[in-house]
Formats: sequence, C-alpha cells, structure tokens
Amino acid sequence: MGPASGPSLLLLLLSSLPLALGDPMFSIITPNILRLENEETVVLEAHGGTGNIAVKVTVHDFPGKKQVLSSMDTILNSTNGYLSTVTIKVQAPTN
Repeated sequence: MGPASGPSLLLLLLSSLPLALGDPMFSIITPNILRLENEETVVLEAHGGTGNIAVKVTVHDFPGKKQVLSSMDTILNSTNGYLSTVTIKVQAPTN
C-alpha cells in the first residue's frame, strides 16, 4: 500500500505538564508517513521525568486540524523507564 492518499496528517504530542525550564524533556519517534488502515507504532520517552506523566497522542487532519483521526493515552513512569509505545491506526475515509 502506498502513501496515504487522504488528507495529510499531523501528529501532536500533548502532555498535561507545561514545558518550562526544569521540566522533563520529551522525545517522540514516529514513522515519516502514516498510512491509512495500517497500525503504526509511536515511541514516547520523558528524559528526567519523575512520578506519573500522562501523555495523549492525537493525530489530526492537516492543515485544517478540524478532525481527530486517532487518539491514544499512555503513562510514562519509573516502572516503564519513562518509555512507552502506542499503536495508532488511521481509518480510511468513507464516502
């Protein structure tokens, strides 16, 4: 299956913690292209985190950002080494 022929996609990493000096830094690793109807793995990591860090990965249509195409939640904590993966799947549009 080739690249997504539907709307371009934008992946956003949203965290409940504000990014300020002294807060942990975050890394997100994603595929270059999200393909429709394929499961894609997203890797999240908090550097220097403490406690439980709730993270929501949301995929919106781009550039309009009017539609949520996929959304997953995860927790980064000391048990998982502040490293987690989520699997997202963007459904093909139905006409």
